[in-house]
Amino acid sequence: MSKIGKTFRGIKGRYKVVKLLGKQGAMGLVFLAETTSKPKTKVVIKFAKVDDDEFKKRLALEIGLLRAFQKTKPKNVVAYIDESDESEEELFLVMEYLEGQTLEERIGSRKLDSETVINFSKDIAEALGAVHGLYTIHRDLKPANLVVVRRNGEEHCVLVDFGIGKLMTEDLTTGAPGTKAWSCKHNEIKPSRVDVDCDIYALGRVMFYMATG
Repeated sequence: MSKIGKTFRGIKGRYKVVKLLGKQGAMGLVFLAETTSKPKTKVVIKFAKVDDDEFKKRLALEIGLLRAFQKTKPKNVVAYIDESDESEEELFLVMEYLEGQTLEERIGSRKLDSETVINFSKDIAEALGAVHGLYTIHRDLKPANLVVVRRNGEEHCVLVDFGIGKLMTEDLTTGAPGTKAWSCKHNEIKPSRVDVDCDIYALGRVMFYMATG
C-alpha cells in the first residue's frame, strides 16, 4: 500500500509523506515528508522495507542508535528527530532532511581537489569518532552513505544510513559486513569480527576514491 500522501503519528509530531526518495537501501524504504504543524519542515521517514521481524529488528536498532547520538549531537552524523508513536501499526524513524548530493553523486567520475579531500576526510573521521565513542560500528561506510551539504558557504560530509550498524556489545561475528566493494577485506574470511577496524578500512577506501575518482 502506497504511503505517499498519508500522515503518520510520531511521538513528537505528525508527518505527511510527500515522495519516495531516490536510491533505497537494502533494509528500509526512505521517504521525503513534512511536518503537519507550522512552520512546515522537511524531514526524512524510514520504514522497514519488508513486513518481516528481522527488518523491523534492524530498524528498531537504528532508531535506538540515532536516538543515543542526540545526547552529544555529532554535527557530521544525520540527526534523529522522532519515531513512530505506539498507536501506529508500522515502526518508522524520522530524521533530518539533508539538502545535497551523496558523495557518490558529487564525485561522479572525477576526482576531488586535495583540499576538499582533506576536509571531507576530516568530516568523516570526526563522524566515525563520535559513533565509535558511543560504542557503535556503522559497518557500511561508502560514498552512497555520505551526503554532501553546505554550511556557512562550505561543503561538509554527513554520515547516514545505520541500517546494518551494531553496538560493540553485540555479536560482531555475524551479519553481512556491508557493501563488498567498500567493506574490509578481512571480513570475507569467516569467522571474523566486523569491528571498528572495518569502518577505518572503509574510510581509507573512501579517501582513495575521493582522490582518484
